[in-house]
Amino acid sequence: MRGWFRQSRPGSAAGSRRRGILLLAAAILSVGCQGGGAWRCPPRPIHLQPGDELPDLTAMALDGGTVDLRQITDGKVAVIDIWASWCGPCLAAIPHLQALQNRYRGRGFTVVGVMVDRNASRIGAAVAEQRGIRYPVLADDDGQAVNCAWGYPLGIPTMVLVGRDGKVVEVYRGTVGIAAIQRRVEELMRAAPATETSS
Repeated sequence: MRGWFRQSRPGSAAGSRRRGILLLAAAILSVGCQGGGAWRCPPRPIHLQPGDELPDLTAMALDGGTVDLRQITDGKVAVIDIWASWCGPCLAAIPHLQALQNRYRGRGFTVVGVMVDRNASRIGAAVAEQRGIRYPVLADDDGQAVNCAWGYPLGIPTMVLVGRDGKVVEVYRGTVGIAAIQRRVEELMRAAPATETSS
């Protein structure tokens, strides 16, 4: 057979190992993004686009418990940052995102990080403290929740800019100059000022 599969000679050690690997791969693919039954992905990829309603996303807060992302972003301009501790461009963006959070604190704006490390729920609080993150961060182990809810493979870094109406304004995939995101945030903040006084 062509592609990923190679025919092995019956009884060979290499063939047995290959068959074992293929069986394991098949088992993983059959689970997909379900995470052992905890998550169920749609049958085909979703491509998040400007104008879409922000999809539901429930993940773990760093202080424990589950949080609905839309409860955090409701009525606010929001930058949702999908990141991981091993992603260099993601880490480089954090100080700029924190600066945005500081600048617009109490004015109807928030940054929300969604950490997708394999052990995000275990290491997230320590990493956030080390990096000086003071905006909300959700822990999504292996990115299962965000990939199932927002489309897979999502990839990182990914940032999603959301308006006060809960609709997606921009989706930034890959390494993007933070200045472009800052400009769009400033435009949205000027266009729709809020009366919020606390964050």
